[in-house]
Amino acid sequence: MKILPFALLASALSISHPALAQTATEPPAAPAAPAASEPSVGSTALTGVRPADPIPTRQITVSDLTTEKLKGPNGEDLGDIKRVVETPTDNKTYLVVSRGGFMGFFGTEYLVPVDQVAISEEGAVSANMTLAQLESSPTADGTHRSLDETRTVGIPERR
Repeated sequence: MKILPFALLASALSISHPALAQTATEPPAAPAAPAASEPSVGSTALTGVRPADPIPTRQITVSDLTTEKLKGPNGEDLGDIKRVVETPTDNKTYLVVSRGGFMGFFGTEYLVPVDQVAISEEGAVSANMTLAQLESSPTADGTHRSLDETRTVGIPERR
């Protein structure tokens, strides 16, 4: 609370003595707004929402992905990425994540959509899901087409 009197004094001095206040450079001129009768289609005037920045993606080969473990949001190990598959009907891409089993055998393989994972600069692949969510996701049933080891997959980058 001792800072409050000094803050009030400083603001009072800058208002009453403009020479003591710091001078700022003039901001760059803003682009002219479209006329009210002609709003642009992607403008915030129509939607009220600023468009989101595009999410950068990293192209990574299937062989590089299959050497990684899938981590949860808190660094929890969700399982090993065994292969990458896609649906034959709409070509949606999934990671096949193996969990449980004995020495790599008899584990349950779950399908995790590629759009729900991200890769960091260190190469760690993480999903925005918990272990319980992974275990409630669909299992790999053999109806999906496996992607070749040399094929690349676009995975969003996490910063």
